[in-house]
Amino acid sequence: LIIAIALSNLIMIMQTMKPWQFIPTDCVSCGGTVAYMFDDDDASYLNQDQLCICPPAPIPLLVYLEDSLIWFFSIEWVLRVLFFEPAPADRAHTLKGFISQWLGYLIEPTTVLD
Repeated sequence: LIIAIALSNLIMIMQTMKPWQFIPTDCVSCGGTVAYMFDDDDASYLNQDQLCICPPAPIPLLVYLEDSLIWFFSIEWVLRVLFFEPAPADRAHTLKGFISQWLGYLIEPTTVLD
């Protein structure tokens, strides 16, 4: 898990560096049909008198790796929440008590931040 977190941070940093980017020839920002991750920013270099130049986009391999890691983290979080089990000394003896412990686990800062 720690390696995946470090790899995710490294990939996010690499996506902002020029050696790991390319300038697309077709993008939604310039009226094209191909959508890249930056298209949500409404960023384009469009001027009525000039040719539209698409903003740089990370290479597809980095986007694929980052998407895969996001899926991994999402599945890990869901499994951790679904299979929550309190410590034996703190375990509730009623269903209502267990649900209360589970909901308490859901609102813990570490669970919310993940």
